[in-house]
Amino acid sequence: MGTAPTPEAQLEAAQKAEIYVQEHLISGEAIRYGRQYTLSNIRLSGIFVSQKQVQEAMKVVDPEGVASRAEAFGTQRKRKEFTVKGLNRVLSIDGHDKLSRFGFEIYGAIDAYSRYIAWCYVEISNRTAVLIQSDKGTEMVLLAASHVTLRCANHPSLKFSEIYCFGKSIKNQHIEAWWNLLTEGQTQEWKVYFAELENEGLFVGSDLDKSCLQFIYMEIIRSHIHRFIEIHNNHLIWHQRKRDHYLPTR
Repeated sequence: MGTAPTPEAQLEAAQKAEIYVQEHLISGEAIRYGRQYTLSNIRLSGIFVSQKQVQEAMKVVDPEGVASRAEAFGTQRKRKEFTVKGLNRVLSIDGHDKLSRFGFEIYGAIDAYSRYIAWCYVEISNRTAVLIQSDKGTEMVLLAASHVTLRCANHPSLKFSEIYCFGKSIKNQHIEAWWNLLTEGQTQEWKVYFAELENEGLFVGSDLDKSCLQFIYMEIIRSHIHRFIEIHNNHLIWHQRKRDHYLPTR
């Protein structure tokens, strides 16, 4: 059996955790991360700290952020649950428009069972035919036609209803729920920042303005979002009582 850590060792670990949390907050990339995502972010950097150390450090370093996330969690709307019985059964696709008026288009796909982000597209256009939202919007015909053509090339007898299903956006809640996480973790800060530029007269919405923002910030935003996806795909999913047909990792 191992020995319990000394008070000195516990103090040193707590101080290190505060330093790690502070560094990740200062970087701007993780300024709105919650406890689990902050823990995953630090561990993906090759540094091991415990969940408790990170939790206590965040209370010291970022008490306002902890309080705001706790308040937001308490007001979350209860969603109806849709059962998915395994991996690769349903791929939920949607667009994220929080930064679209500033010239940044985001689309993503999530496995509805495992909550694994299969891909995410951050670019300057929302008119790319294969990267469109999955509710029955104007672009949906392109995605449906492409998918049906691909499947029927090898299985010509398949009916449309066996290949594709249109549904209301409320039933596409798996990816929409994840957009809420992305907003909280990443895009809200960028939206606020760009809105400040707009209020100061530094952004008027012209094509030239959008091109300038894209030139300066595209790679930064893209790298931050891709890092957020990496953290999401690696964070632990706890076992939850009274919930079947999902994939806990702890």
